[in-house]
Amino acid sequence: MSKKDAVAIAELLRQARLQYSGDEAAEVIEYVSRGIANICADRNDRFDRDRFLRACRLPDFEEMFGV
Repeated sequence: MSKKDAVAIAELLRQARLQYSGDEAAEVIEYVSRGIANICADRNDRFDRDRFLRACRLPDFEEMFGV
């Protein structure tokens, strides 16, 4: 997976958080975000899992849910 792929996926997950803001939807998006990050990190030593997860999140989401 290229850096462009990771950026596009993170943006998609970020947009999903904007679109679907209910508690259950937020939990699912968080689960999927972490799952993708784990898969990418397992397959690519250079993949920055923390950077990817930060790119997926919105500041208000972190404040609202304490993530």
